[in-house]
Order: sequence, then structure tokens, then C-alpha cells
Amino acid sequence: MSFWKYSFLVLPAWAAFFALYFRMKKRELKLETILAKCAGTFLAFAGAVVWCWLTQRWDVGGLLALFFGLCMIADGLLEVWFVPGMLCFAAAHGVLAWRYMALLPPTRLPLQNHPMLLWVLLGVWALCVAVAVAVFRKDLKKTGKLLPVFVLYPVVLGLLVGQVFLCAVFYGGRSGWLAAAGMVCFYVSDLMVAKRFFHPEGYLWMEKPIMLLYWGALYLLEASLWL
Repeated sequence: MSFWKYSFLVLPAWAAFFALYFRMKKRELKLETILAKCAGTFLAFAGAVVWCWLTQRWDVGGLLALFFGLCMIADGLLEVWFVPGMLCFAAAHGVLAWRYMALLPPTRLPLQNHPMLLWVLLGVWALCVAVAVAVFRKDLKKTGKLLPVFVLYPVVLGLLVGQVFLCAVFYGGRSGWLAAAGMVCFYVSDLMVAKRFFHPEGYLWMEKPIMLLYWGALYLLEASLWL
């Protein structure tokens, strides 16, 4: 199956689940809302599993499928049990970092001949951290005991974004840059979620963009397999 055929099949389904999710949420139907949210994430999980089964390249797509599966579980948990849901998302981030570390282990990085690769990683990471500091500089006082988590998270997430960009630069090709675009969407979505955490009433307009960016990130990461 080509990238275009895959996109033709899943994008209408994703749009339908997006509309269903917000319709159920507006009607305050909690179970239906959770199911609609998990169904959208399931599309990415199912697509990765199908790609692995068709190509038998579980070494390339298996960890990505696991990442989507953990995201799907976290989507459901966050609606009913916040802390386990966040821990599940943290595990998903760890799996994604493992995946890109496996694709480009440190022993394969010819930094002595191509120092630009190190600058790509450090540059993207520094930019992500700087953006997070600029966005949340006035909010950190509100974190209390959660301050270490809010400081550490953008540092780790920025490193993960840098990893994906590093793979895109090292391997080249449209697939790598599609995944990099997905990670940028993921990063922005997470920043918006954190901003709403601090200002739950002041940023209600972010709700739909957050879901659009989150599912867009999953689509781009998963679709990169099909290129």
C-alpha cells in the first residue's frame, strides 16, 4: 500500500472521529468521549501494525506501533485517572526515544567527520527548551512540588525532537522529514496542554487545536512508514 492510498483511507476516518469526539464531549457522554478519542489513536496503532505485517520489518515499525499503543491507553486513562495516564504517556515517550536510538545508535554517528550532526541535535534541543521557557516563564511559580517535572519535561521532549531531526538529516528522504514534522506537532500540542493546565478557563479555544496537532503528529509519524 502506498502513502497516498493509506492517507486516502485513514484521513476521512480520523476526521470522523475528531468530529465525534467533540460532539460526545459537548453532550457530556464520558464513555463515548473516551472511546472516540481512543479510536482516533487506534488508527495510528493499527496502521503501524499493518505496515509491519505487510513488510515483516518489525525492527523498524514495531517500537513505533508500541508507542501508538501506549498513547491509546494513555488517552483513555487521562480521562479517568490522570497520574497513571501521564505515566503511560511518559512510557510512550521513552519507547519513541528508544526507537530513534535504535535507528541511529551513537556508534553509527560519525561526529568526527560530520560535526554538523551534533549541532543539529543540540540546536533543535536548545530551540525547544528556549520556546518552553519563553511560554512558561510566568507560570513556573504555580507548579509547586511539580516544578521538577515541568522543568524536566521540555528538556526530555526537546531531546526527542532533536533525535528525530537528527535521523532526518542523517538518512535524508521524505520519510524522515515527515516524522520530524510530526514531532514538531507533538511538541506544540504538549506545550498547549501544559498551558491549559495553568489556565484552564483562559485557553478554552486550544481544545480543538490540541487534538488536531496531537492526531496530526500521530498521522505524520505513522505515515512516515508508508513513504
